[in-house]
Amino acid sequence: RQLWWGHRIPAYYCEECGEMTVAKMMPDKCPKCGCTHLKQDEDTLDTWFSSALWPFSTLGWPKDTKDLDYFYFSDCIVQDAEDYYEDLHGNKLFGRHKNLKICFRGFNAVIKLGQEVYLHDCAIYVYNNSRLEIGDRTEIERGSISVGNDASLLVGANGKFFGEGSLVSSADSLLKIGNDFTVGARYNLVAGKGTECIIGEDCMFSLDVILMTNDGSHSIFDVETRKNINSSREIRKKRKVIIGNHVWIGIRVTVLYNTLIGDGSIIGAESLVKSKIPNNCIAAGNPAKVIKKNVTWCRFEDSEDIAECGEAYIHFTDENAQ
Repeated sequence: RQLWWGHRIPAYYCEECGEMTVAKMMPDKCPKCGCTHLKQDEDTLDTWFSSALWPFSTLGWPKDTKDLDYFYFSDCIVQDAEDYYEDLHGNKLFGRHKNLKICFRGFNAVIKLGQEVYLHDCAIYVYNNSRLEIGDRTEIERGSISVGNDASLLVGANGKFFGEGSLVSSADSLLKIGNDFTVGARYNLVAGKGTECIIGEDCMFSLDVILMTNDGSHSIFDVETRKNINSSREIRKKRKVIIGNHVWIGIRVTVLYNTLIGDGSIIGAESLVKSKIPNNCIAAGNPAKVIKKNVTWCRFEDSEDIAECGEAYIHFTDENAQ
C-alpha cells in the first residue's frame, strides 16, 4: 500500500559526495560539491502522512480560503462565556449552554436560549445562516434538533418535549411552535426544504406523532410530461402545515402538507391529516374527516367546568371553514 499510494520522499543524494538535499524539486547541482549527478530517494512517505495532505489539496491551500479555515483550522473561538458564545465564523449563541451538545456546521448561525431552558441529552445541529430560538422554561429531553441552511426553528416558552424525538427545519424553511406546547415521545416534526410549518399556542401532541411538510428528500415525476410533480421549488413554496391554537393531536397521528387545522379541534388516534379541518371539531380516520362538531377540550381529566377549556376556545364550529 505504501509503495503504490505514498508520496515519494523529496530527498536527493549526490552520487559524488553523498550529500542529501531536501527540496520540492530536484536541485540542478549538489550544494556541497557542485556535482550535477543527483538521485532521488526511492522510498515513499507512509500512507498516513500522505492522507494528511488531503485537506490541503482539496480545500484551496496555500490560499487562505473559507473552506480551509472552517473545515481544517478549528481554533476559532472569539468568546465563550457562561451565557454567550461567538466564533470567527460568525456563529453566535445567547443563553446558558454549559454541557450542551451543539455542532455549528457553517457560518453566521444564531442560537437564542431563553431563561431556565432545560435541554437534557439533546443534540443540536445548525448550518449556514440558520436561526434557532427556544423560549423561557421550555424542556426538551433526548431530542435531536437540526436547522438547515437559511432556515429558522422557533420554539415558544413553557414547552414540554417528553422523551426521544426530532425537530427539523430543513434548508430555507420555517418551523414555528407556539407557547405552552406539549408532545409525547417519538415525535418527528419536520419542515421540509423551502416549506413552512406553524403550530399555534397551547397545543397538545400525543405519542408517535409525525408531521411532514413534504415527501421527504425524494422526487416524483409524471412519466407523460416528464416533469417533477412533488418537489420543485414552485411546488415547495405552496406547501404548508398550519395548526391553530389549542389543538389536540392524538396518538400515532400523521400530519402532511396542505393541512390547516382550526383552533380548539381534536384529531383522533392514528389518523392521517392532509386537508382543511375547521375549528372546534373532532376529526378522525384515513384520511381524517370531521366526525363531531361544536366541541372543545381541556387538559384536566375529570373536569366538570367548560371554563377550564379557556373562554377563547369555546366556540361553535364554523360551518363555512371546510
